[in-house]
Order: sequence, then structure tokens, then C-alpha cells
Amino acid sequence: MKAHILALLLSPVFLFACHNNGILDALENPGGEHGDKLERKLYAFVTSQTSISDMTGFTAGPCSGSGMARADCVCNALAQNAGLQGPYIAWLSDSSNEMKCRLFGQTGTGCTATWGTPWYRRDNEPIANNSTELFSGNLQNPISYDENGNSATGTTWTGTQADGTLSSGNTCEDWKTSPSGSAYGTQGDKSKMDSNWTNSGNTSCSGGATRAIYCFAVPTP
Repeated sequence: MKAHILALLLSPVFLFACHNNGILDALENPGGEHGDKLERKLYAFVTSQTSISDMTGFTAGPCSGSGMARADCVCNALAQNAGLQGPYIAWLSDSSNEMKCRLFGQTGTGCTATWGTPWYRRDNEPIANNSTELFSGNLQNPISYDENGNSATGTTWTGTQADGTLSSGNTCEDWKTSPSGSAYGTQGDKSKMDSNWTNSGNTSCSGGATRAIYCFAVPTP
């Protein structure tokens, strides 16, 4: 009986049916189109686009408005265009909502949620094994690839400390349009794996300088 079952599993008819249902592809290529049905891989990338501090320079998808809402929309649009399964969120904090909450789909500050599986770069190298490592200030690899898998350098808007909390007073007045000349925003360095990846210092929000943002997959149970 076992020999008959094995023969059936290896028969061309059975393999063809499996292939048509995406089962073989999911097993052989977990990160592919059908693999997402078995396990969603969490990616983080830096945007291929850049913007001034109010985020209006980002033009992906149907995104409008300004600030973090536009940035979140852009992250989802870029991810979708690159074939990545969402949702995604911009790695940004403001005075009301810090990244340690936003990453888990929550609002406010002081959140204590955790997640136990890794985030990866677009070249499939690990960034952090879990949220504890992500918020430790030390990444396994810098987030230096954009949504399409292209290498990227430079700085990003973050407004966020290495532990995921707000960089107080350094969010370009909550990423608003036309911030005052005295407004500053915390930036991150795409080439860094220590705390500088999200906080490499503060920079002026005026003057028209443009930067990218990081986008992270939001964990979903």
C-alpha cells in the first residue's frame, strides 16, 4: 500500500495538480508569489523616493496630504508596486505617536508589544531576529536597500530613537508643511547598524533638503 501511495505522489498527474495550485512553488520558493500563502515574510526597506520634511515630495500611489499619514500611504504603495504583501508603515514618530507603538498598528506612546520573528532586507539578509533586537540599537545588517532591491545610501527622516521612542522636539514640528526655521528633525543613516541607523543626529527641516524614509512591514498575527 505504501508503495502505491508513493507512486501516486510522484506521478506526473499529481505533480501537475500541485504545480497548478502553487503548492510546489510555495515549498520551493517561500518568498515567492505562492509562498506568502504559507508564511508572510516581514521586510524593511528604504524608499527609492525622497521628500522634504512634510512628506509631500513622495508621489507613489494615490497618496495625498502631508505628514506621517502620507508617508504611511507611500510605504504601502511602494511595497505593493514591488510585489510585497502589506501592511507597511513609515519609520517615523511624532509628539503623539511613537514608532514603538506604530510598528504594531497601535497609537500613542509607551507601548510594550513585542514580536518574535525576523525582519529582512530586500536582498533577504536579516535586519533583526525580533522586535527586541530591532529596538536594541544594533541591527544585523543596515537597511540599505530600497523596495526594488537596489542598494541605497544617504540619510532618512525618522524622528525616532534606537529604542523606538520619540526623539523629543526633533520631528520637524510633527512633519508639518512649512516648519519654522528653528525646527529640527532626527535623521538616520542607511549605512549604519548601530543606533545611528535611526538617530545619526538632528538636521534642519527648512532649506528644502530631501531624504528618504524607512518602511517596515507591520506584523499581523
